[in-house]
Amino acid sequence: MMPAIQRNPNADRLRPAAILYAVAFAVVASGALAQGVAKMIPFQAFQKSTAEARFENYAGKDGTKVANADEFQKMKAHVTSMYEGVKVRNSFVLGGSDVIDCVDMKTQPSLRQNGKFTAPAKPPAPMIAKENKGDEARAGRPVAPMLSITKKDAFGNAQYCGPGFVPMRRITLDELVRYQTLGDFFNKYGKAGEKGDPGSQ
Repeated sequence: MMPAIQRNPNADRLRPAAILYAVAFAVVASGALAQGVAKMIPFQAFQKSTAEARFENYAGKDGTKVANADEFQKMKAHVTSMYEGVKVRNSFVLGGSDVIDCVDMKTQPSLRQNGKFTAPAKPPAPMIAKENKGDEARAGRPVAPMLSITKKDAFGNAQYCGPGFVPMRRITLDELVRYQTLGDFFNKYGKAGEKGDPGSQ
């Protein structure tokens, strides 16, 4: 039986504005990060391990910078509440270091307001540029899709999200504990009044 999850009352206010990372960002990072994914953890197992995580499991480990048990609980509450109600069809590793979950677009964390999911906005109609005479010579080559059902990660998982599902980079406690506080994680420039990434210092 999973322990009760304490919801972070500030999760809606604090969640990153861009939870869905552009796939291009992950591709740029491919091969550039020193640490890779050693083991693929299914989404439900990830949720369970997060709910059962304790400060003592992380304190003293290399790379752990979380200030204290109270800050760890805030980080844990943020991760658990962010994924509350989120439906995932499949997951895969992209770039050797990022775990991508294919999330039902109706249950994206960015659509949650006051504990309920709102309907996603209708995308604008595509615009077709008018071609002028001579444009044929300047026409670019088609770009191959970065995600494809035929592409596999190192664990044999298809790097693809089906219709109605969107790729979302998984945020984990292992990532958050590299910061002293949850506020530092959200501040891309580091601590207030300082520059630099606190997770890399």
